[in-house]
Amino acid sequence: LFRSPIHSIAVLPLANLSGDPSQDYYADGLTDEFITALARNRSFRVVSRTSAMQYKNASQPLTKIAQELGVDGILEGSVNRGAKQVHINLQLIYAPTDTHLWAQSYDRDLNNVLSLPEELSATIARETKVSSAPAQPQRYVNPEAHDAYLQGRYLWMGGNFAESQKYFEKAIQSQSDYAPAWGGLSMSILAGAARVGTPIREAGEKAEAAARKAIELDDTFAEGHHALAGVYLFGKWDWGRADAESRRALELDPNFSEAHHIRSYILFAMNRPAEALQEQKRATE
Repeated sequence: LFRSPIHSIAVLPLANLSGDPSQDYYADGLTDEFITALARNRSFRVVSRTSAMQYKNASQPLTKIAQELGVDGILEGSVNRGAKQVHINLQLIYAPTDTHLWAQSYDRDLNNVLSLPEELSATIARETKVSSAPAQPQRYVNPEAHDAYLQGRYLWMGGNFAESQKYFEKAIQSQSDYAPAWGGLSMSILAGAARVGTPIREAGEKAEAAARKAIELDDTFAEGHHALAGVYLFGKWDWGRADAESRRALELDPNFSEAHHIRSYILFAMNRPAEALQEQKRATE
């Protein structure tokens, strides 16, 4: 039976089946990493984490969720994390006909789960008959550093910047060459300073050092360039460098909604309102 390929996809928040609500950060973190990996494939339009997260624990029919998000594909599943193992169930649904296209279960130890997002992206591309994204280089990540990073992201997305900074610092203590932790640290420092009224110049220096460390460790890490764009925009009022770092982040990840949002601010600051509006529309998409 012929099915149209999926051109747009939403990853619904993975259900936490561990029986422990404190593990929600892990389920949400894996959801975020699946979204990021899929978004690298330019054959898809991938709904951002912010939009998808509103359907956490939702009981609405998948066809209705797909209509509201404007997608033809839904990826949903669950995660059960133990002390050393992770069990993940995933299924891909073609929303117009509410048809299952693919389903798979994975059992991984904590050392091997980090390769799953890239593997999933390639699998979804194959199942939907589109070209896959270029393979990303696999770097070793200490499971403890990864776990702390996911907790940091969970807290950062919830607006708890001071606590998120502690977890990013914990991740760095576990693995000093883990670029995502440095990028997260940069953003938590800058956002936290804005929240509590810390002098922006002082916070900006620390945030810049962390962002530069992320880029030094991995120049292909879009969030490192995004963090540095934020430093130049809010901390230094250097529109030209903010623009350059923002463009680099979007060159690396064209579906990075937060980067499109920040770029709209940069373009407004540069007195380019028409382009700024287009960037914000792209971020909203």
